[in-house]
Amino acid sequence: MSAGGRAPVDLRLAPAALATWLVCWWAVAAGTHAVVLAALVVPVVGAVAVVGLARVPPLLPARRGRRAPRVRPDARTSAVLAAPVALAVGAATVALAACAVQLVVRDRADLGDLAASGRVVTVEASVRDDPVPLRSAWGEDVVLASLDVTTVDDGARAWQAAAPVLVRGDPSWSVVAVGARVVVTGRLRPADPGEREVAQLVPLRAPEVQAPPHGPVAGADALRSALMDVTDDLSPQARALVPGVAVGDVTRLPDDLDTAMRTVGLTHVTAVSGGHFAIVVATLSGLCALLGLGRWARLAVLAPATAGFVLLVRPDPSVVRSAGMCAVALAGTALGRSARAVPALGASVLVLLVADPWLARAFGFVLSVAATAGIVLLASPLARRLSAWLPRHLALVLAVPVAAQAACGPVLVLLSPAVSLWSVPANLVADPALAPATVLGVLATLLAPVWPAAAHVLAWAAGCATWWIARVATVAAGLPGASVPWTGGLLGAGLLAVATVAAGAALWNWRVLADAAGVRVPWAPGARPSLAGWSWAARGTLRACLQRPDRPAAPPEHVPPARASAPRSSSSRP
Repeated sequence: MSAGGRAPVDLRLAPAALATWLVCWWAVAAGTHAVVLAALVVPVVGAVAVVGLARVPPLLPARRGRRAPRVRPDARTSAVLAAPVALAVGAATVALAACAVQLVVRDRADLGDLAASGRVVTVEASVRDDPVPLRSAWGEDVVLASLDVTTVDDGARAWQAAAPVLVRGDPSWSVVAVGARVVVTGRLRPADPGEREVAQLVPLRAPEVQAPPHGPVAGADALRSALMDVTDDLSPQARALVPGVAVGDVTRLPDDLDTAMRTVGLTHVTAVSGGHFAIVVATLSGLCALLGLGRWARLAVLAPATAGFVLLVRPDPSVVRSAGMCAVALAGTALGRSARAVPALGASVLVLLVADPWLARAFGFVLSVAATAGIVLLASPLARRLSAWLPRHLALVLAVPVAAQAACGPVLVLLSPAVSLWSVPANLVADPALAPATVLGVLATLLAPVWPAAAHVLAWAAGCATWWIARVATVAAGLPGASVPWTGGLLGAGLLAVATVAAGAALWNWRVLADAAGVRVPWAPGARPSLAGWSWAARGTLRACLQRPDRPAAPPEHVPPARASAPRSSSSRP
């Protein structure tokens, strides 16, 4: 137990998750041969290290009356030292093996070699993500689209392939739907190291659509299109923000409102993230509780609803992270065990990075994990500190965005070298409108194809909530200090991290900081890990999935303020 009788935080999976993240971050930018070699060497070196730690005799303090400490082998203490290292080595080995396999498959497509020579090829592919319109540095309209290539033809031969490419096309690409099969002829260019796409493709002509989307993807597209239709005659902010809040469609977002929301850290409102996911899951869990559904009935409702929502809003990094944590929680529910936020976060990071190593370099995923970790680790201690001056509930409300901003600030500086002094206040004022806007917007989306009139009413009601969000963003962006220049790059991120720690130390004092960071020694036999002080925000993602029928659903998770979007070419969305 930590000071005050609070149970310490369970960080047993933290070394493994960190090792996996570092390995994936390095591997996706390294050559295939280097990754294969590392996959062979790391387990050997790790095994030697684990055996060495297991055989280290711990130094025990001397008993009263003895001058020197005595050395006595102790299996319990040796296991405490060796187990987290063994888990980290095992996780890193699995991650390296997964990276090696995926890199080998990409190399077999030969697109990297063709891109190095600037060859013209014809590819058959399926569209992975929604095309993103951009304005290039020289004022040209460009559309980015990520394709999963299945066939390549360089004029001399044709072969099967399995590799992603990034298309830099003209505005004709903006109407290509996700899931459609297209044939494209263009010139290949090398991609940057570490990018998800193995090459860039500059089309020489408009894409030829061979087959439209089908199956669940087509159903999701129909829902999104119907929502756009029923919001078409709403006010300018509503026709832009309601689709953004409900399904992440920001194609109608005006430039001035987009700039204001970026300046004060409200872009998470329209870039569907963990907060939207948590709101939907919490709402469904509350309905299950009201209906008195049992454990298996709740699983039968939440599992397909979770998958459907991910499909509707697109599986972007922050949504994938939230879905991963919810999947861990649902698995715990199926096994009759409760889940805790930190272990669930660690488990979801491990599984997702092994399945998709390029998430390690996706800013959307980094921000989502950082915000979740900041909330579950810092929000409760901060709220306890603030409760000395504020009412308890108000302290919790204030602690959540502060904790999220503290964790995400250094990452945000890497995206945009500026700090907003109004980010936390703007999120405090605007976030209460996010839940009703999301729920009403999702309901309008589901009803739009079958009952447009009712969907229009719901979308109008959601627009009333988004009006408040737009108003807060506009007013806050015009205040002094809305965007304070900051040093960019790793230096700026490090300076902001140091400044954040220093501010925390000054506000909390070192005793409170040490208590907030106190953790149980990993893998102590016989000890049961638990998380100290669930905040209302952290419960949104996990506890909403775990509510018993006789308990009300917990409030949703807070989403961190974000000022800039991550590059779509790295498969990240804020």
